[in-house]
Amino acid sequence: MESRQNSIALPLTAIESGVSGRRAAKTYRISCSTLSSHWAGGVSSRSAQLHQQWLSPEQEKALRDWILEPEPCGYAPSHARAREMATFILKLLGDTTPLGKK
Repeated sequence: MESRQNSIALPLTAIESGVSGRRAAKTYRISCSTLSSHWAGGVSSRSAQLHQQWLSPEQEKALRDWILEPEPCGYAPSHARAREMATFILKLLGDTTPLGKK
């Protein structure tokens, strides 16, 4: 997410300094429609839907790191174990609502 935000920030800065939107989009290899929507104050889909997620980006990162930690040894937790860990993270914050299927 961070690199995508940076890839949008650079052409927006170029536009602010007087470069045309089309030239900035072409230079930074980003679609004109994406660039114009961000220029008009729009946000990314991920940012717009952040309030619908149970885990914050930091919690997702912690879960991802936990899942990937044993991978170099050839082991990975099962889907059920990953769900248990996600539930554990939520319980630490006081959320006892059961997770959905996805």
